[in-house]
Amino acid sequence: MSWITKYYIHSNIKMIVCGLGGTIIKDLRYLYQPFYNSLQKYGINKSNLPPENYLDIYGMDKFVAIHHVINKVFSREEEGTKVLQNIYQDSKDLNYSINNFPIKAEFVNSDISDTLFKLRNNGVKVVFTSSYPKYIGDKIVRDLNLDHYVDNYLFNEDFRFKTNKPSIERIHFLMNQFNILNPKEIIKVGSNINDLVEGNMVSCGVNIAVLTGYDYEDELIEIGADYLLDDLSNIIISENDL
Repeated sequence: MSWITKYYIHSNIKMIVCGLGGTIIKDLRYLYQPFYNSLQKYGINKSNLPPENYLDIYGMDKFVAIHHVINKVFSREEEGTKVLQNIYQDSKDLNYSINNFPIKAEFVNSDISDTLFKLRNNGVKVVFTSSYPKYIGDKIVRDLNLDHYVDNYLFNEDFRFKTNKPSIERIHFLMNQFNILNPKEIIKVGSNINDLVEGNMVSCGVNIAVLTGYDYEDELIEIGADYLLDDLSNIIISENDL
């Protein structure tokens, strides 16, 4: 793994697959505070779980994540079932809180939109995948006009996919859509562990970590990033290919 100031894309690269939160936009993880509040109400918090298990919930549907956390915390099934039933009774309030939480999406910095435009304008397919709920993601796309800068985007709730991040399904779908046969012609960029794990699972040509999310530099290095960049705007088209 190398920390670099710029990464130059060459003509063999056909697609760049980005994360959304923490990579293109400032991370909106605060949207899930009602979810964490619901768990903490029943004595479940980050201290209950080893870090590697807590990280597993990122990218999951919120209620799938609740199942996952409860199964890790409670050794006796009946205890976990009782807590789960109580949480489901709170689910209407939980959904209302999340659905009505204000969304304030911003690009990571002012150069991100220009970077996406230049990549796309030079023939690179630009896409992102996200674990945000679709109703939140669609609002972000509208508010920031992201469909002007990307060729496609996918959310967890997309009907085609049955699994949470990390998964090979999303990138394989995008490869088929854009007739890309070789994953080595793809760059995967993300600010969190699951984004990078996904890139490794598909054997993408380059796996780039950016330092604009919540995960720590040493965690991103350990998971197998090929390069470490300050942010997405440091990915540019090689002058030799212009």
